[in-house]
Amino acid sequence: MDLRELLRYVQTTSNLSAIQLATSIHRRPIRRYQQWAATHGMLDKSLPRVEELHALMATTWELPHPRKRCPWWNPTERS
Repeated sequence: MDLRELLRYVQTTSNLSAIQLATSIHRRPIRRYQQWAATHGMLDKSLPRVEELHALMATTWELPHPRKRCPWWNPTERS
């Protein structure tokens, strides 16, 4: 799925389930892309060119924080 195409879906509808059905992408990443696009003002105006879009994403996209594990859980120790 092209990033620009996904953002077009996000611009046209706020229904994450409909976008999920159309794109086969889970709602959580769609929500992250939607928040990112809103932060950069892309939901109300036309999208930049693909090259500009990818350059902006490369400089501003933040990876999700890794999940915190329980302090007592150790994957190397098995009973």
